[in-house]
Amino acid sequence: MNNKVKIICCYYGKFPEYFNLWLWTCGNNPKFDFMLVTDEQVENAPDNVFVYNISFPDLKDKISKCLGKKIKLEKPYKLCDYRPVYGLAFADELKGYDFWGQCDLDMLWGNLKAGITDEILENYDIVGQRGALILYRNCERINHLYRLDGGVFSSDYVFSHTESCGFDEMTGMNRISEKHGISRYKDLHIADAIRENTRLNIRGTEKCKEFFCMKDGKLFRVYEDNKRGLMADEYLYLHMSGKSPAVHIT
Repeated sequence: MNNKVKIICCYYGKFPEYFNLWLWTCGNNPKFDFMLVTDEQVENAPDNVFVYNISFPDLKDKISKCLGKKIKLEKPYKLCDYRPVYGLAFADELKGYDFWGQCDLDMLWGNLKAGITDEILENYDIVGQRGALILYRNCERINHLYRLDGGVFSSDYVFSHTESCGFDEMTGMNRISEKHGISRYKDLHIADAIRENTRLNIRGTEKCKEFFCMKDGKLFRVYEDNKRGLMADEYLYLHMSGKSPAVHIT
């Protein structure tokens, strides 16, 4: 890839049991860089995972200074609403990068370069539309996009209230980018688990016997089709939506 991309994940509290697997799948994507913002210590991170240690109060202060105003940020989950300003808040860490991104920790990466190509990055300013992974072009216009109108809530409202508003995706940036004609690539082939279901049911698929597996850096959903038998579909990532499925490494 010619385009340089750094994907940012902010996480506070004890890491989940599958954390090392998350790190491993990051390492399987050497063409992408990752930055983990946390107050926890991380050992044996892959070369493309940069650990940015900062306390939650200090991160709040960093974002507040970046915005030039006092903000409401009492719990880590509220950070989702501040993701659209990461391009400004971490400007020093993003120097030299063509794109920056946001991501979750409750996910596993497949082969990202297969679905996020230079051709896509050269023709779109935003890639993705679900909060688990969205990439933004690292430029003045896109880094200040959050200020514009078009969302269900304005950024002033979002940053001055404690409740989570979904500003980084459906109610905010997706609507704002649509209203202002920002080019967005929406067709990433992703496995996004339905949050309300107890099982790992993927949006857009029928319930059936299934499991996920990794092979040669690629992520597959293996399932039984009544007509075609055993099938395997490749995905860019699996977003587990807070679930902790059993993991078997062979």
